[in-house]
Amino acid sequence: MDTFEKRLKDLEKTFLNLQTKDEKVSALSAFLANEDKASGLPSIQYLSGCPNDSPSIPGLLNSRAKQDEAIQTFMKNHDLFDFDTSTSLIKDTKVSPTIQRLSCAFHDTQAGTFCSRTGTLSCAGCRLVRYCSKECQKQHWKRHKRDCKNVMNNKSWKPQWEVQRRKPSFIDGGPITYPQAPMSGQETFGGGVILWGNMPAINLFGAPGSPAIASETRNLSLAFAGKSSGDLRNLIKTVNSLPKDYSGQLAILLNDRNPLVTSRNALILTFLGIMDNMDEAAEYVLHLWYSIFLPMKHAFHAQIALGRHEVLKQGFRGQNVPLTQSSTLSTSFSLATIECIIANMSFNRVNPWTANNALNAVMNGPERIDYRERFYAGLKPSHRVAMEQWRRFGLLLPFSAANADFNIANPSLITPGGQLWMNDCASPLEGWEVPDVLRSGQSHGTTEEDIMGCLFFHVKDQLVEFAKRLRKFHMSITMYDQDAATLPESLPSSLRLFDRIEVSNVMDKQYLGIDKVLATWGPLLNRNRAGSAIISSFINWASNYPKARAANDDSLAAVYSRKLLKLKPNFLNPMDTMSEIITARHVAVLSGLELIYDNSVAFKKYLVHEGAEVAARKVGLRMRVKNEIVPPRWGVKIGSEWTATPPISTDEDWYNKVHLSGLNYSERLVEWVVQH
Repeated sequence: MDTFEKRLKDLEKTFLNLQTKDEKVSALSAFLANEDKASGLPSIQYLSGCPNDSPSIPGLLNSRAKQDEAIQTFMKNHDLFDFDTSTSLIKDTKVSPTIQRLSCAFHDTQAGTFCSRTGTLSCAGCRLVRYCSKECQKQHWKRHKRDCKNVMNNKSWKPQWEVQRRKPSFIDGGPITYPQAPMSGQETFGGGVILWGNMPAINLFGAPGSPAIASETRNLSLAFAGKSSGDLRNLIKTVNSLPKDYSGQLAILLNDRNPLVTSRNALILTFLGIMDNMDEAAEYVLHLWYSIFLPMKHAFHAQIALGRHEVLKQGFRGQNVPLTQSSTLSTSFSLATIECIIANMSFNRVNPWTANNALNAVMNGPERIDYRERFYAGLKPSHRVAMEQWRRFGLLLPFSAANADFNIANPSLITPGGQLWMNDCASPLEGWEVPDVLRSGQSHGTTEEDIMGCLFFHVKDQLVEFAKRLRKFHMSITMYDQDAATLPESLPSSLRLFDRIEVSNVMDKQYLGIDKVLATWGPLLNRNRAGSAIISSFINWASNYPKARAANDDSLAAVYSRKLLKLKPNFLNPMDTMSEIITARHVAVLSGLELIYDNSVAFKKYLVHEGAEVAARKVGLRMRVKNEIVPPRWGVKIGSEWTATPPISTDEDWYNKVHLSGLNYSERLVEWVVQH
């Protein structure tokens, strides 16, 4: 009988007669190609260094794990388990192309069947998938039925605590906070590292036509310098806002003291610059940024490009290393960050089973069901299904996209001990403005119901545009991994004057505080250029400050609940007010109180208490009365009064702001400018 074991023994005999490594690689390549025909799966899976029955590949047999281990052992015994061999073996394999537009949802991975035509007909039951024809829809129904008929895709769905008529676990006698966040006093759940932005990306140049970019030839200098610059969304959105024919010199300082965050940012910037195919580069770094699993061929193409590039030869410690013909990268990293970069390129470090278990232990832990369902309670049925799928598989993709190629665990999202770095409230959607996300999805042929598919296209568009600008603009990017309080001492004289300084939320007193940040970074603001500014966000100020949040104050909660129900009387059924338990509609109402509450009075008192005006005067700065770059709070326009509250003219507007954005609307944004 022709078994896998027999075929592998025959290959061993063949190797006895081979002399060179190239001959062995050719024989192994032919063997793997034959195994492909038997299994219907790509041979590149053998190179993942882990079992191939990854949860992201439906229907794989358990026996494949043993076969993979046998192949890997064979390769190691013959000194073939190295990078050069791996790249040789994958160069001719076929994988799904990059995603330009939503294609027909019909595909059968095991049968190797993919419909590449454009999806134009939406499933009437969920609108999460689209087909090119009724025929494809019929063929796909058996598989799609479980999603379309998901209990969450029903308007009558209720959280388990409501069905079981019990007190939800997030109630401890205090108020209900916004859906995605743990309550004050309750422990977070997960690794606790913030790798994805939890506020929408900001453009440091403000609205189009800003004086800062009025001249297309003006040299500009930007600093993303907070305790943590976090991810790259602010940098990318800012650069992408420049005129397409901008020809000035753009100097960028990027700092984050967390080695994991910095290592991820360094790799993302590098791959966007050095990979030949910008579309492939954008998709790969999108998944490096947001997905638990990576597409193998894209990953190896990225590794090949990196292996040949000067940035790796200098160990990510070089100065003015060319990323493109016009842009350079300089790095000043600690050993801890260098070690993180190496670990984040080690695809064999975490196997897919471990990654899948880590994802589900945090994102779908049974002890956190009430927290998840508090979030789901405010969502539309299809969005519940879409978000549930993202939490199950950890892939930022259109809902119907094939995922069989995603068979490498993303080492930058999993700890060495096999745990997820993030908390269960982390969501890629929080880093981008919902209306922009929905428009991007529509332009690529997907539906608003496929919210994560919309986000995929939006982020990819941003990354592709940024990659183009890396090749066209004259950018010099300098990266550090130091504490924001001491970083200026390390900066060279050529990098000590900035037109924009974004300090994230380090002015929160839980971190450096207002006085320390202004004293440290205020002197580095360009005083010879009108409009130069420090942009700061205050996220944690409201957690314990009096009257900062309506939901945290019984009297305010009562007043604004009544006000909200007058504005939106359909939000709460009269029977809910008589219920002894918290209903999903209760959660929906209470989570939106901050949207209509003007917290500017409390915030001004907070600033006085923290000595903001005095701290600013000491370094020759002042707070802007009206912001010109960012809104004073999320949901209002740039230039609005501090007292402005976000408009909620339609139910859709309310839904996007309260239930999809992830914001709690107590956040404030302040601009600090030169005092003339």
